[in-house]
This record gives sequence, C-alpha cells and structure tokens, in this order.
Amino acid sequence: MSNKKLCHIDCPDWASLHGALVYLLLDKLLEPIDHVRFAAVCKEWGAVSEDYNEAKHRWCKKRLLPMLLISSAESEEKLELYSIAERKVYSNIELALPYRKSMRCFGSNHDSGGWLIVVDIVEAESPYLDITLVNPFRKEVPPIHLPRLVPGSPFNYLSEQGLKVILSGDPTLNPDSFVVLAIIPYTDNVSYIKGLNSVWVFWGYGFGSTDAIVNKSKIYSVSRGHGFGRRILFLDVDQAKTNMFYLPEPLFRSPGKLYLVESAQGDLLLVQRVMEPKKNVNGLHHNKELWTSSFVIHKATFIKRDEKVDGPCSPLRLRGCSLILGDGDRSAAVQLNQVESIGDEVLFVGNNYSFSVLASDYPGTCQPNSIYYTDDSMEIELDGDAPYDMGIFNLADKSITPLCSSLNHSKRIIQPPFWTIPPFSGLW
Repeated sequence: MSNKKLCHIDCPDWASLHGALVYLLLDKLLEPIDHVRFAAVCKEWGAVSEDYNEAKHRWCKKRLLPMLLISSAESEEKLELYSIAERKVYSNIELALPYRKSMRCFGSNHDSGGWLIVVDIVEAESPYLDITLVNPFRKEVPPIHLPRLVPGSPFNYLSEQGLKVILSGDPTLNPDSFVVLAIIPYTDNVSYIKGLNSVWVFWGYGFGSTDAIVNKSKIYSVSRGHGFGRRILFLDVDQAKTNMFYLPEPLFRSPGKLYLVESAQGDLLLVQRVMEPKKNVNGLHHNKELWTSSFVIHKATFIKRDEKVDGPCSPLRLRGCSLILGDGDRSAAVQLNQVESIGDEVLFVGNNYSFSVLASDYPGTCQPNSIYYTDDSMEIELDGDAPYDMGIFNLADKSITPLCSSLNHSKRIIQPPFWTIPPFSGLW
C-alpha cells in the first residue's frame, strides 16, 4: 500500500465534515466559548458554525447562562468562573479585582453588562463604606468610585454579616438612571444612589430589609421585621414616596431568608428560603448555623380596593419622605398566592441581585422549575472541610442537588460564591 493511501486512511479530511454531523457536534457544546473555539479551527468549520447559529438562534438574546464567581485558589485578589453547564471551574480564566479580605463583592443582574460591586468596610472613628463598580470582563473600562457612604448609625462599627449591595442597570449605558442600593445590617440603614454625579439618599422606611430589586425607578424590598412584622415596600425614587404592605406572619414564621425576584412575565415573586439545623461532618449539630431545607414561592399582587376602609387620614413622613401604609392606606393591599411551579423559569438567589431566566433559552444547560442558590451567610465559621450551603432546589419533587460541591469553608473568609452574567455581544 502506498504512503499516499496510508495518509488518506489515517488523516481524514476533517474540514469536509457533513453539515448535519457538524450540527450534531455543535448541539453538544454548551458554552459559547466552545463554539468560538470550534469555528476558529478552519475556514470551513467557521462557515458551518455561522450557518448553525443563524439557524438555531441558541443565543439570539445575546445573553450567557449565569455563572458562579468563586475565589481563586492561587490568589485571594482574583476570582474564577464556574460553569454550571459543564460543572467545572475555568481555572485558565482569572478575573483581577481591586480586592482584599476586608472587602465584599456582589453580583448584579442581567441588564448590568457584567458589572460587579466591590465594597470596602473602612474602619475609622466614623466607619463608612467605600463602594466601587468594576467590570472585570471589560478591562478597558475604568472602575467607578461612588461617594463615601456613612451609615449615620449610633453603632460605631460596620459588619459584613448580612451586608448586601445591588446594582440595576449598566452605568456606562445608563449613566443617569442606574441605581445602587445598599442594605447595611445592624444599623437599620438602607441607602440608594441614582446615576453618576449624585449623592446617597437614606431610605428611612427600608429598615430591616434583606433583599431588593429595581424596576423603572421603583425599588422593591422585603424586610424581616424587627418587631414591626415582615413587610414588602416599594419606593418611587423620583417622587420619594414609600408604600408599605405587611405580610401575614403565619406564612413566614419558619427561620430563613426572603428574596424578591422579578419573573420573566414581570410578576413579583416573594421567595422564602426555609432553613433548619444540620449536622456537620462529625455528626454534630451546629447550634446556630442553619442550612437550606426547602424554598416556598408566593406571587405578590398589589390590588386596589373598591372602597376605602378605616385607616390613617394622612401619610406619615420621615426625613421628608412620605409613607403610605398599603394595608392601612384605605386604597391598596397586597395579595399573596403560593406558586407550586414556575414552569420553564429558573431563579438565581444569593449574594447577588436576585433574577430569573428561561431554561429554554439555554437548552440542556440548566434545570427548569428550579432555584439555584448560593451560600450568602457569613455569620458562623465552620470547619474547613464543611461544604457551602448551596445547591439546586427542584420545585417539582422538592429535592436538592449539590452545586459546586468541591468548594468548602476553607475559603469562606475570603469571598462567598455569587452569581454573575458575563457580557456577551453574540456569535457573529
């Protein structure tokens, strides 16, 4: 047999693979970066990849699947990406941040273009928060330093426990309308800032808040009570008016946390994270540490009453910001309906802006009718080999699947994992 024939047998013409076979291969690639690598092999594969993406529209919305950002094993000043589709860490991709142990980092939602919030707790005679917006996915964009946030609390310290800062909007695309909101624990301080060249505004009625979202210049938050009962509030930023709605206590007596999520249909979802004591690796109960056991979802609907009922004759006021007590306002109330299934939707909650995506937009990569959650509790230090309280909760069978189980509390003092959505301009 000639050398030419041997070469023909041993070295097939990969560039001439049939289009249908290439489509089957591309169906198996879950991440856009893998498609980019595939298309870069040769001109022929690039052409077929372009035809595939035009035909399939897998990323027609130019949106990537949410990913986890975790502390790098090499440096505490860097973060790594974890793919929930491939269940692996992209150790070859490290994101540099102006970050050290005294700081906390928070993820933003899908319309923020990959921006993150880095918060430095500065200890001084009057402690304050130094908050910086950074985009590690776009190195050419400089960080944005927000004005110093001084809580104005009688307490002379600040703590990272329970601290949460959210960003809504891309500050480069919407420099006048993006919103940053800071929930500061133990100080009953919730403050927000809208746009560049602005100042922090103290939201007096937001005390006790555990989570918040922003929609069209309105801030919606949920509070844990502090003796005043659990409440949903929404603040009209432009009018400086707050509406407050008390929640029925019997529904929310279990220990846990509350999140707010805007569904793909625009509904406001109240997500309760039910927690209970769990044994550690030595078979002993943690006295104070609570672990996630389930989730309960309610749809919150604000309704207008047909007739006014007895209540205050005029709104209350605090620091120039008017308050309308929704249930005692004589004109509106909140109605809660438990949601047994969210269908094609997937919720992402934790140390980030809570958000929702449709599983059908990412075929084969995430589980529909589920809640992906991270460990956003920093209160108790556990053994180094204790796993993070993070997983995937299935609403259909109430099961929990571990998420990124290789992570443990040995990194807990550095940075808890959080969700982010890297910016994406599409494939071709």
